Amino acid sequence: MQTCFSRTQAAFALSVQRLFSLKRPVYFWTFTFVDVLDEWEYPKRWCAFVKALEYAHGNRKGRGRLFGLRVVEPHANHGLHYHALLTVRLSVHIVKCVGKRFGIGWVWAKRVEAADAVDTALYLAKYLGKKKEFATRMRTWGAIVTGK
Repeated sequence: MQTCFSRTQAAFALSVQRLFSLKRPVYFWTFTFVDVLDEWEYPKRWCAFVKALEYAHGNRKGRGRLFGLRVVEPHANHGLHYHALLTVRLSVHIVKCVGKRFGIGWVWAKRVEAADAVDTALYLAKYLGKKKEFATRMRTWGAIVTGK
C-alpha cells in the first residue's frame, strides 16, 4: 500500500472521498481505445464520447446527467484506458454502441461499495503517480459533469 502521495494524488483521493460522500451508488468503468492515436486526439474523442453518452443516456426519459471522476492510463500496446467513477447507472449495451463510434472497444463496469472507496481511490491514484508518458499537456484526471 502506498503511503506517500503527491499533491495530485492527494487531491484526487479527496475528490473520490467527496464523490462517495454523496451517498449515491458509484460505478467503476474502464473504457479502452482500440487504436493507438496521436495524443491530442484522445481528449477530443473522450469529450465527444461523454457528450454522446450523456445524450444517449440522460436526455432519454429524463434519467439525469453524468457525474463523476476520470483517470487516464497510458498503455504501450493499444490506445489509452480511461477509468471512470460515475454516480449514474448506465446500460452496458448503450455504452458499447456509443463507444464504438469513437473508437472505444473494450468496456468493463462494476459497482463499488462505500466500504471499498479507499481501495478504489488508491488503485486509481497509482496511475497518477507513474511517470508521465505524455508529450502533450493532457490532464491525467478530472471531473465528468454533463447536462444542466
